[in-house]
Amino acid sequence: MKRSIHGIEITRGPDGLWRDDQGTVYALVDAAASADPVVRAGVGPLSLPADHWSTDGVRAHDFAFSSPTYQRSHARSEADRMLLDHLLLVAGERPGRRAAAYAFYGLSRAFSWLFWEDRATRRR
Repeated sequence: MKRSIHGIEITRGPDGLWRDDQGTVYALVDAAASADPVVRAGVGPLSLPADHWSTDGVRAHDFAFSSPTYQRSHARSEADRMLLDHLLLVAGERPGRRAAAYAFYGLSRAFSWLFWEDRATRRR
């Protein structure tokens, strides 16, 4: 299968990775791997509204959980720490939002292993 991204032609190999003609691997979101197609804090019915203040802080975390390429080269703990860092940025100096960011991080550390597909990097 081939795609063109910003003028660069990439091909999906038998290992599932997308590469250009020079062998550079590209991380693309796999929509079929996503447990929740909407970017928002939480999963499915346990989610906050998409217009919640935290949504911008969870975008990269959602990408990490829907990208097999990301999961091959990063640990789940890295993605969860990224979630905390991004939520703290979005929370600013508001104490309530900062506390919520740490609560979201704790929930993610406790339950995100259920949605991390790469067994080799799931426990880290």
